[in-house]
Formats: sequence, C-alpha cells, structure tokens
Amino acid sequence: MSKIAIIGGGAFGTALGAVLARVDHNVIQWMRDRDTVDMINTTHINAARLDGVALPTNLVATHDLGHIKDADIVLLVLPAQQTHSWLSQNHDDIPNVPVLCCAKGIDRETGLFQSQIAKKFCPSENVGVLSGPGFASEIAIGMPTALTIAASNLERAQALQQMLSTDTMRLYATDDILGVELGGAMKNIIAIGCGVAIGAGLGQSARAALLTRGFSEMVKLGMALSAKPETIGGLSGLGDLTLSATSKQSRNYEMGLSLGAGKGGNTGKTTEGAFSAKVAIDLANEHNLELPVTATVGRLVEGEIDIKTAVKELLNRPLGTEF
Repeated sequence: MSKIAIIGGGAFGTALGAVLARVDHNVIQWMRDRDTVDMINTTHINAARLDGVALPTNLVATHDLGHIKDADIVLLVLPAQQTHSWLSQNHDDIPNVPVLCCAKGIDRETGLFQSQIAKKFCPSENVGVLSGPGFASEIAIGMPTALTIAASNLERAQALQQMLSTDTMRLYATDDILGVELGGAMKNIIAIGCGVAIGAGLGQSARAALLTRGFSEMVKLGMALSAKPETIGGLSGLGDLTLSATSKQSRNYEMGLSLGAGKGGNTGKTTEGAFSAKVAIDLANEHNLELPVTATVGRLVEGEIDIKTAVKELLNRPLGTEF
C-alpha cells in the first residue's frame, strides 16, 4: 500500500484520509494546529471538523512537513485562497510525486485555479485534481461517493484511479483538469444563488430555474476555456452543482440561505463561491460572455447590491429563446 500525504486539517482532507486509511494506505495528515494534531493522534477524532467520526489508527497527524518527504501521493486540501501563499513558502517540502488539488475555487488575487498555482511550484506533469459531489461527513463514514480524478494525461489519471479508488469512493478518470476545476468553482457560485432563492421564500421552482440557468453559464464559460462539455455535464460539474445547490450541508448554499433571509452572509465558514464570483465574472468579460446568475451573485456578495435587487435581477431577465 501507498503512503499518502494530506495537506490541510479541514473536514474534507480528514474525510479523504479516513477513507483511504481504511483500505490500509498509510496516511499522514499535515496541519498547522498542534492541538488538533494531538487530538487526532491520541483520540483518533478530529472533533473540530468531523466530530463523532472515528478515524483509523493508520491516519497520523503532524505539523512537521518533514514527515511527508517519502509520500507516494500528496493531496493538497487547502482552501483555494490559501494555496498560493502556502506553496510559495513550503514547495521545497513537496516530494516529486503526484500532487492532487482538491479545492473548489479560483484564487481571487492571481485569478488562477489551484492546479495552475501548483504548476508554478511543482513539476507540471505531477499536478492533477480530485473533485466532485461529496460531502466530507458522508465520505468519512463510508457512504457511497463518486468523484472525478484528473491528471495531465489519461494514463496517469487511470493509474491514480486504480491506486485511490475504494469500495465506497469510486473515482472516474479524465485528462480535463481545467474542466474539473471550473465545475467545482462555478457550482459554488450558483449554489449561493440557489440558496438566496430558497432563503428569500421564492420556492423550489425558482431554485430549479436558477440551477438550470446557472448550469448553462457553467457550460458557456467551460467552452470558452476549452473544457470538455462531457466534463461540465459530469460528476465534477452538473453532479457537484446538483448536490451543492440543494443541500444545507453545502457551505455556499447555506450562505445563500442566510443572504436570502436577510441575515447577512457571514456563516463563520469558508465559502469559496464568495471569493470566486468576481474572478469568474472577470473571466467571462475576457471572453465577451454574459453570465447573469454569476454576475448577480458576485455583486451581491461584494455588497454592490442588496438582496431585493439581487432577487429582482435573478428572476426578471428579459424574455427570449431558451437556447
């Protein structure tokens, strides 16, 4: 079995570590917080992120990057907004092995996806992506999950697929790295809009309309960036959007619910869609694309419009043909 390094102490990283450790991989999870390291190594629970989930004993936490030097695979499970600064400081500690990016967002400062950032600091052929529709709380306890794994070529992706798939976490391979990341970033933005609709009391039908029109925006931007249509329509695109835009377990949907109900959007949790919306709008403008759902969500989270105006913009688009 392989030694797998998880970079990040959050719920998703811990969940991935747990499911991989249960099939006898040796998992080392790096995190900054020493108290959480001690907690995981003594009680085998990450109470701060996945309270109540028993972690395998072969998942070991550390705050020493020296412990990942002999890893066979690195899973980079840091928030998209932290990736550049972390890699700029610590890239020398990353071994020359596959590095899979697991964040779902676009860096606000650089305008880059996580894999594009990683390629600045790691060999390009090593960088891939792991993404798709999966909540950490479900993955961690072994509920069935299907995700997408992308690498620089299909053969490499298939090798990683064979190495990391388990009975409960099935991975599907592709070489469309950008398409996978675009789906993960855009679905967060659209999920905020869907949450706004429900939070504002507009009903399930309005949410379905926003989800569908938002998905069409994901397809438009994906085509402009040369992503494969089947990737956008697959697990890491439509699949992840469907999950995130319909469940209160989604942080971005939860933020939208709060905004729609007039309570403000501060849920105390990382919501990547709020950071990514402005960058997605900039990308759309570069390609002369009109993405009204994305634009309205972006203006709302930036404080440029109030909730009443946002609801009006989301629902009162000019009449026209559907396609």
